[in-house]
Amino acid sequence: MSRLKMLVALNAIVFLSACNKSENTAQVSSYTDEPWELPKLNAEEKTSLVDSVQTVFREYYVNDFQKNKESYYDPYTETLKLNKEMDSETLLREAMKIFNKNGDIYTNFTYPSPAKCLSAHFYFDVAFAYDNPKDKEGKLVISKKYSIDTVPLSREEKNDFYNIQVGDELLSIANIGIEGETDEEISAVEGLKLLMKQASGRTDEVKKDQALQRYFLREGDEGKTPEGNFTVKIKRRAEGQIVTYTFPWMRYLNYKCSKKNEVSRIIDKNNLGDKKANIDPKLKPAYLPGGSANIVEYAGKSFAVIRVSKFVKDKENEIDEVERIKDFLEKERNKIDGVIFDLRGDYNFNNYFSYATSPVALASLFTTQDISYPNVILRVSDTNRETLANKLFINLKEVDNLDAFVFEKMGKYLNDEKYKEQIKNRSLFTNPFNIFDANHDDRYPKDPNAILYKGILTDKLIAVFANSDCSYACNTFVSLMKDYKIAKIYGTSKQIGGREINIFSWNDFAGTIITPRGTTKSIIPNAKILPKGSDISFAWGQTVRENARAGNEQYLGGNGVLVDTVYLETRDDIINNDRNIFNKIFADMADPKNSTGFYLNRP
Repeated sequence: MSRLKMLVALNAIVFLSACNKSENTAQVSSYTDEPWELPKLNAEEKTSLVDSVQTVFREYYVNDFQKNKESYYDPYTETLKLNKEMDSETLLREAMKIFNKNGDIYTNFTYPSPAKCLSAHFYFDVAFAYDNPKDKEGKLVISKKYSIDTVPLSREEKNDFYNIQVGDELLSIANIGIEGETDEEISAVEGLKLLMKQASGRTDEVKKDQALQRYFLREGDEGKTPEGNFTVKIKRRAEGQIVTYTFPWMRYLNYKCSKKNEVSRIIDKNNLGDKKANIDPKLKPAYLPGGSANIVEYAGKSFAVIRVSKFVKDKENEIDEVERIKDFLEKERNKIDGVIFDLRGDYNFNNYFSYATSPVALASLFTTQDISYPNVILRVSDTNRETLANKLFINLKEVDNLDAFVFEKMGKYLNDEKYKEQIKNRSLFTNPFNIFDANHDDRYPKDPNAILYKGILTDKLIAVFANSDCSYACNTFVSLMKDYKIAKIYGTSKQIGGREINIFSWNDFAGTIITPRGTTKSIIPNAKILPKGSDISFAWGQTVRENARAGNEQYLGGNGVLVDTVYLETRDDIINNDRNIFNKIFADMADPKNSTGFYLNRP
């Protein structure tokens, strides 16, 4: 997590606690028949909503020049069609439509209470299995089942649930639970296409991955939650028998309206049950504080498989994950022929929170090159500059070189007559600047050339294996490992990641500060907290990958990292933790001819 995000989040705690007192509260995972509905907004709330959406895209959102070039969509122009004369439901839905069409994974609009307080789900996940290499479509199969021990299902429904096995093919679904779509039976793949229409993301691959993750999960802050029962037609993996089962959509009051907030999120997700993954004992990592590692023998060679779950310190033991990996590699480097980083994530959990320099420090273990954090650009505007000034005021007690630098640089642009027209047209952005020192809590030096752990393993084969759930720090780490020619990148799809950094909440930025005169003002000039718990998340900066080898990988957000080798999952991979894919990566690494082109004897 960048310093910008951390500081804003900390300051948000004070003023958001007061704003949330009137919110509806709920017990975690309390099943309910409450109706999903959008509230009626008064004239002031409508004005606040329209102004907020327009301000985000006019003053802060920096991806629109990329959007106009790649997607031919200008979200700001669309925001000008919003007005306070619309009825509440139309206004809210039109705002949501802009963010959906915009297609950035983390630039989103959240519906207000009570709609956002409801979720619906069932206890499956699905994935595509490509058992036949010639089958480009693949088969949609059950990939995970969750515990239903505490779920209010009938005995018959529980028996039916237990009869379905991981690897069984999902053929069709009736009542897919998408607002405005048919309740009739449709093929499972057709259902996926409907979900893709609602997904964010620049590419169809990212949208498909999101649709897979949400096949049996609906969030009320994105749209109407499903009601009643759904019926699935399943083809058993073992004997090929086709069976039909009916289950209820489980509708519940979620953590988003709970006073416990972050703690509730974790509890709520755990209530879905422990994931039933059958892990090959050879690949099962020995989990350690801050990370995990295991040595696997293959074709007479030894490879370290290192699982990175979060680029952060272990809070209880104050152990830094990068330091733990460094210690492991220093101890084992004479015994191993290469390293595989396993960065595969589970939805909403992998690498969302991190120290800004940890990906740089980790990548630096494998080269003597000077690796620096990716550069960032910001939009230049009076509103943007005043926001920075207000943020700087909040953090006067801390040394914040990043904010001070940007504040000063933005002022020079604004005071220069030759940029006046560009600023007026929203087309001026700062030159790229490095945010390596963006996190004041890091244990690493602010000078990227002074990384403590540089170049301890530069002559071994390095591979990175990731999937679409590669967020924030994970995305940064994979891009560095590729752009600096350290590792070969493997994935279960052509692109991974695509997540931007510095993702902020409007309600965080709209919070008030107390001036030296004792008066209050908002961090964003004249901004108000969005009505009834609605919110906007947006990218404050655009991260540039200046060493990227492909033109469509210029930015960290958007298309994501293009992998070097795609290994599609088979049904056996889904059941056995990608066993076949690991074996293929091991085979590539064990190849004496190095046909895959791993980078050896790196500078």
